[in-house]
Amino acid sequence: DLEEMAQHPVNLNTATREELERMPFLTASQVEDILFYIYRYGQLKSMSELTLISSIDWYQRQLMSCFFYVADDRSKPAFPSLKNIAQYGKHEVMGMLKVPFYERKGDASGTGGYLGYPYKHGLRYQFRYGNSVKLGFVASQDAGEPFFGGRNTMGYDFYSFYLQ
Repeated sequence: DLEEMAQHPVNLNTATREELERMPFLTASQVEDILFYIYRYGQLKSMSELTLISSIDWYQRQLMSCFFYVADDRSKPAFPSLKNIAQYGKHEVMGMLKVPFYERKGDASGTGGYLGYPYKHGLRYQFRYGNSVKLGFVASQDAGEPFFGGRNTMGYDFYSFYLQ
């Protein structure tokens, strides 16, 4: 079986999990590490790039060079499907609150100062799928500005949206 595989090496960039698992010298976690590395960083440029996967030692890299090679795979679509983007994308939400430990001149009530409370806060949401898609929004509220009060009916006083 190994002799047959040595005569017909497989492109490591297009190798399936089953093809990698056929190698008796690779553990299941090493196969997972290889597939994750290719998913995370894209196609390998050379077999030497396997040194960046810490679970694969020098001897295993030498054995892999007998059964695998690295080449560009232009047959795959350059952009992932919308189903994969929705299913495997990562969501990130971050909130920010700045509380001053001092009182500003406009914070005192009855002085005709600031209309809102003395806290600055914000919110950020980001969705990312590898290096293919990144989208999100940012909302921010300055200290002293009203939040859903007075003439501010929109809540935050700054909104920004992005798609990359």
